[in-house]
Amino acid sequence: MKSIKYYALVIPMFLLLTGCGMLGSKSQDEIVITEPEPAPQIQSTLKDGETLWEFSERTTGSGFNWERIKELNLIKDERKIDAGLVLIVPPELALDELKNQ
Repeated sequence: MKSIKYYALVIPMFLLLTGCGMLGSKSQDEIVITEPEPAPQIQSTLKDGETLWEFSERTTGSGFNWERIKELNLIKDERKIDAGLVLIVPPELALDELKNQ
C-alpha cells in the first residue's frame, strides 16, 4: 500500500514539472529585448509675466501640473524664471493642440 501512495504523489508531480519545462527541457526560444521609442519632446515658451501655474494651465489644461513641469525642467526656484524660457511639457499631460504642432 505504501508504494501506491508514493507513486500517486510522485507521478503527478513529475508530469507537472516536466510539462512546465522545469526538469531538463531546454527552450530554443530567443529572447529579444527592444527599447521603447522615446516619447516626442513637447516644448513651449514661457510668456512674459506668466507663472508656472499659468504655463501649466495653458499647456496641459490644469495648473496642478506645474510641479511636474518644474521637476522635468530641473527648475530650482519657480519664482525665479524668465520669460522666453523654453520648457518641456510632459507628453502624457500636454494638450492635443501642442502635440499636433
